[in-house]
Amino acid sequence: MTNDPFARLPEVPAFTVTSTDVEDGRRFRPSQHSAAFGVPGGEDVSPQLSWSGAPEGTRSYAITVYDPDAPTQSGSGTGWSRTSPRTSRP
Repeated sequence: MTNDPFARLPEVPAFTVTSTDVEDGRRFRPSQHSAAFGVPGGEDVSPQLSWSGAPEGTRSYAITVYDPDAPTQSGSGTGWSRTSPRTSRP
């Protein structure tokens, strides 16, 4: 039996997130890697993100990225908080 932690979460309203920089299963471009960790070509450039279809009453967003290949034990979680009605991040 596989442990799926998401299976225990309640259903919540969904919305759509798209990106011209991020593709499921693909690596980030070198410029989006961290220069702080000495990654060759790393420039700490954030990926472009857009979102739409937010549930009624949405006031803000928390965006996190988990990188299991990051050079830290934490997976280098990064977050931004954006206030609605903004619908993209350059």
